[in-house]
Amino acid sequence: MNTKNRPLPGRPVNLVQVVLVGLTMLAGVAIPDAAAIALRLDPGLQVLAPGETGVVSVYADDVVAIRTVEITLRGDPERLLDMVATPGEVFGPVPCFIWEESEVLEPGLWHGFAVIIGSTCETSGPGELLRWTFTAGSEGGTILEPVEVKLYAPDGVRIEDVTCGHAVVLISTTTDVPGPAPRSELLLQPNPFNPATSVVVDLDRAAAATLTVHDLRGRRVATLWQGPLPAGRSVLGWHGAGAAGEGQPSGTYLFVLDVPGQATVIASGVLLR
Repeated sequence: MNTKNRPLPGRPVNLVQVVLVGLTMLAGVAIPDAAAIALRLDPGLQVLAPGETGVVSVYADDVVAIRTVEITLRGDPERLLDMVATPGEVFGPVPCFIWEESEVLEPGLWHGFAVIIGSTCETSGPGELLRWTFTAGSEGGTILEPVEVKLYAPDGVRIEDVTCGHAVVLISTTTDVPGPAPRSELLLQPNPFNPATSVVVDLDRAAAATLTVHDLRGRRVATLWQGPLPAGRSVLGWHGAGAAGEGQPSGTYLFVLDVPGQATVIASGVLLR
């Protein structure tokens, strides 16, 4: 048990389960207002059982004529297995040859693209540009983060100012997304923070719980709690340090609450130094 981070007693409060808040809050990264092309990953949130097949698609909601789509994604390699990219639905009607490829650049970093070979062919959105399939690995959660996104117009010129939102994948043996009264809740106060934040855990019953902090590569940075927690509200804390006490850099971190028999709950926090 973590003796440095004992929960403080308190009365139960009505919290919003962060896993249902949506993609924007979990990403912790703002999309520029003036983006020429704003893509998205769909679904923004999915819950899978270990071994299930998952799909995340790159979508364009606006009209955009392209010859090439290329994207590099980052996530937890222990939870996202066998990531493979294939051309999306917008490439289906194209009569020319389509060169497609995907590769693992390093553990947790995947690169994929689809290119139309032929000067007389092109395709356009709105619609699915690229489709990633994967196998759900170990239990937990991860943000699937676009590291680099490239679109090329029919004349071969790269389209500038392209952004893409994030997606969240939860893997749990309990795959039903909780209803309006979830049994486990998690909230950060304040958020963003520098360098410390309070992590509020609310349980409807006493249970063994594990609360960990991960970076966007999926690496476990710190374990804030491992042991029994009482029913109701408990307050833990993180001071922006790793397991050995080393200060962590500015960025978005995932706070993952695991309670046996319940769906994993994830909150994101932004450390600003």
